[in-house]
Amino acid sequence: MERNPYASPAARVEDVQPLADSGAPPFFPVSVPKLAVLSICSFGLYELFWFYQKCVEA
Repeated sequence: MERNPYASPAARVEDVQPLADSGAPPFFPVSVPKLAVLSICSFGLYELFWFYQKCVEA
């Protein structure tokens, strides 16, 4: 039995409906200077907090 790894999938794929566009970005933008200051003052903990918050929102 030979299988073609490049063949298209046989399963039906449903279209994904787009999320309602509220006009707001999906994240809260942080400027580079603010990110640098908060990262230095918090000894890098702000970066971990920011990453965690972005993962929870997604």
